Amino acid sequence: MTEFKIDADHPMAKLAAKVYNTTALTNEQLSNVMTMELTMQPQEFTVSVSETRQVAQYESNNYFMSVKISLAAASAMIVDRVNSELDPKKRLEIYNEARKALSGLVASRYEKTENWMRELIHQQQIADGIAPK
Repeated sequence: MTEFKIDADHPMAKLAAKVYNTTALTNEQLSNVMTMELTMQPQEFTVSVSETRQVAQYESNNYFMSVKISLAAASAMIVDRVNSELDPKKRLEIYNEARKALSGLVASRYEKTENWMRELIHQQQIADGIAPK
């Protein structure tokens, strides 16, 4: 197996060095660490919204919505893409870019989902006659 060195300050290098107790990693070791790291990440996240009703006549005096969003397919796509690249340096670049993109996607999806649920709750408040149109 061919060994190679990556920048010791690279987060993946630090993780791989701990996992394999070496800084001279093989391409297979790097692939294993990246795959394990990706598959150990949360595979879903939940967005929840709650509003207190301002009118006491409604029990439980609360509106609540929650949505689970799966990240499994996105994580699998990243693993496939990372493992399809043979060059270790390019593999790290793909890993970093994909993780950055996934983080941006999660943040955007969270915000959009929360706004959508707040709008649904607002529509219910209008239907209940406790919010202006």
